[in-house]
Amino acid sequence: MNPEDELRRAADRVRAGTERVPVPSPPTAGRWRRPVTMGIAAVATLGLVGLGLRVTGGLGGEDFTVPTTQATATTLTPTIEDSTYRGAVTVIDAGDAPVVCAGGVAESLPPQCGGVPLVGLDWTDVPWAETATGVTWAEMTITVRYDTEQFHLLTAPEVAEYPLSDPVDFTPPCDPPPGGWVWTNDPRATPQHMEDVIAYANGQADRSAVWVYSLMDDPEEADQTGRQEYVVVALFTGDLGAHEAAMRELWGGPLCVALGATNARELEGIQAEVTNLLLEGEVPGVVGFGYSYIDEIGGQVGAGALIITAEAETWAAERFGEGVVRFESTLIPTG
Repeated sequence: MNPEDELRRAADRVRAGTERVPVPSPPTAGRWRRPVTMGIAAVATLGLVGLGLRVTGGLGGEDFTVPTTQATATTLTPTIEDSTYRGAVTVIDAGDAPVVCAGGVAESLPPQCGGVPLVGLDWTDVPWAETATGVTWAEMTITVRYDTEQFHLLTAPEVAEYPLSDPVDFTPPCDPPPGGWVWTNDPRATPQHMEDVIAYANGQADRSAVWVYSLMDDPEEADQTGRQEYVVVALFTGDLGAHEAAMRELWGGPLCVALGATNARELEGIQAEVTNLLLEGEVPGVVGFGYSYIDEIGGQVGAGALIITAEAETWAAERFGEGVVRFESTLIPTG
């Protein structure tokens, strides 16, 4: 294998989760047909994952993959039972009752999930539904009310439309060196050197985030030519000068060392606490907890559920500080 191929594969391992790499703005529960790659930016029990995220699941207890579409609440209401909610979800009916999936869907045939029962669904209103071995399922946009135990469908389902999340910006947060970010033929810019410098960064107690940034404008072109060029980016909350010196001893390629927002290990502790409290039902204003994750670059812990209210956000701000925990709701209040 030539050095370019080795370097490309090393970076692919980083992006795929063989190495520790965080990513902001994770996907929420939704389209099970287009899974994202597995990654490991945080301690987790269920394997979601996209570009370096590891997600801890809630209802269902099955491993699942979650795609890159995102439905995040922009308007939150304090009382769940007083509101009508709408959003794109997956519904699975194994014969007992339809269930609105929370968090994600196991990619089996038929698919499986845990969630909240849905009352009033007539599958004849869902001609795009699929059935296998007695299980019927479909992605759909629903309008519902919640009565503390189950959802009540108010109108016929519609074909699912998932709002897309904003694109993630992986641009290195350092000022470009004179001449810009350019590749180097330094003998220490090999796949092994990349793995070594990433291992160093991930092993530091004051690590905030670590990722690689491609200098290639067209990834498809890079794949065809076998040429790949990367900047290694590492954020720390401590002595940047000492870290940069140590990393330059290990890595001869482009390097960006900058100040991070939050210590990643602190975020791991917060994620564990938030997840446990959500699983135990101790967080007010949440229905159908689905997953949690760490956004190391943004310095936040995220948690998603079928419904999140302002009560949950107030609880998180009082317990962990403003903006430390970011909640995402699949179903959005409409009135």
